[in-house]
Amino acid sequence: MIKMTYNETSDIVYITLGEDNPKEFRSVCTSSTLHHQILLDFDKDKKLVGIEVIAASTNLKPELIEYLKKIENMRKESHSYLSPGC
Repeated sequence: MIKMTYNETSDIVYITLGEDNPKEFRSVCTSSTLHHQILLDFDKDKKLVGIEVIAASTNLKPELIEYLKKIENMRKESHSYLSPGC
């Protein structure tokens, strides 16, 4: 499974490769930097588990950023319906 998230405040896209919440993803063993704006996260077996794109709005296509913003807004809205009301 591949999951992409976008943090608009920090302008970072994170691409999770594999299962949603495997334990080994929580503690990345090593990271490699490409071009100072792309981080590759590896697990203890040296398998690629995540990709972090810094300055995403500069490094990725605008259409992808807009799509990810919509997805993040939908996630926030769905969580607000689940929160207890006052």
